[in-house]
Amino acid sequence: MLLEVGRVARPHGLQGDVVVALLTTVDQRLAPGSALDCAGRPLVVERAQLVPGRAGPTGGRWLVHFAGVDTRKAAESLAGAVLRAESVATDDGLFVHEL
Repeated sequence: MLLEVGRVARPHGLQGDVVVALLTTVDQRLAPGSALDCAGRPLVVERAQLVPGRAGPTGGRWLVHFAGVDTRKAAESLAGAVLRAESVATDDGLFVHEL
């Protein structure tokens, strides 16, 4: 089952970077090499960094570069996109779908 783990908020700069609002406390979702589902299309994280001052109860906002998204136009096409991933086992809480 794929769970919503974040959303692409907006493009950032000219090189294809995007701002991602992470909806999970599992920061490893954005580790280099991890893949997220975007409307059936896999997006592979090349690099990600937390945007300072934007952390919250979830994962906060991240500046992310996905493989193959190398232009502002490509990044703009992702604006508003929902990012999904498989659930991961954890002992310290519940997922929304488990409630």
